[in-house]
This record gives sequence, structure tokens and C-alpha cells, in this order.
Amino acid sequence: MSAQFAHVQTHSRKISANHKSKDKAWTASDIASEARRDKEHSKHVENAADPIALIGDLTTLEQQLDDYLKSNKITAKNGVEREARQDAHVMISNVYSWPEHVDYYDEKRLDQFVKDCLKFHEKEFGKCDAAVLHLDEEFPHVHAYTFDKSAKDLHPGEVAKKEAKARGESSKEANKAYRSAMSDFQERF
Repeated sequence: MSAQFAHVQTHSRKISANHKSKDKAWTASDIASEARRDKEHSKHVENAADPIALIGDLTTLEQQLDDYLKSNKITAKNGVEREARQDAHVMISNVYSWPEHVDYYDEKRLDQFVKDCLKFHEKEFGKCDAAVLHLDEEFPHVHAYTFDKSAKDLHPGEVAKKEAKARGESSKEANKAYRSAMSDFQERF
């Protein structure tokens, strides 16, 4: 049996020109494509099946994100409001994995797990803008998405790292703070 876990990442609409590993980075659109099980982003799934919609509509996730950002401007240092940059991290994505194999999971327990995941997600990250359940891989798992004009400010590890750097701690100590915050996040989950 696999362990229950949660994985969290932030995404932009476009990969920054300064990104160190552009070939490994996925945009918000790539993440939505994988969750929808579009072929170009689901090669890792042998028998891809449509996800079970829980919240929102993944077919329009990218448009929903753009609409959110048009309505939720950021205030620049000069006081002018503007939309977040294309390479700003504006969506947080989470995968919540259930430890029972898809061939023998208990449906009632999985249903409760899904409800608990969505509650946990909203408590940790705010309104869940979209969520789906996948049953086409080895273990059932929920994908949940929240839009935010500064999604890194929602990521527990990124917040801890930023705070450590603000205190003047070394990169090594900031990375340690990141890992500790992520461990705490798993414990809360």
C-alpha cells in the first residue's frame, strides 16, 4: 500500500525566460491539460480516462484564470494597478493521493477522503477554483487548483523560504526552512 500524501506546486501562464529548466517546467495550461487527460500531457497514463469533475470546469480553466487575473489586478510599486505578468506564478495546484489501489479501494472511504481533501485545500489555500478526481492511475487522486495573483505566497515552503531570507539566513538555512514547512504541510494533511 502506498502512503497518503499531498503535493503542491505553483504555475505561471508562461515559462519565464530566466527559468533554469524550461523543458521540465509546466504552465497552468499544461497542468490543466494533464488533468483533462489531453494526449500530449498524459503519456504517463497507460489507459487514460476522463476525470471526474468535482469543482469547476477544466475545459475552460485557462480562460477562468485569465478572467480572474483581469478582475484581480496587482498594485505596482509606482501605485499603478496592472494584471499579473504572464510569467508570474498565479495558480497553485495540489495532488492529494489516496493510498488504496484503484482495483480495491473502498468507495465510501474514498468519497470521504475527497470531501476532506477539498476542505483541507480551501483551509490551506483559499477558494478551490477547480478540482477533479482521477481513477485511471495506480492510486486514486484529487487534483485541486486555486488562482491567486501571487500563488507563491500561498505555498508553505516558498513562504518559509522567503521569510528565512528576509531574516538574513543563508540559502542553506532558507532551504532547510522550506523542507521543514513542507514536512509540516504533509503532517497537517
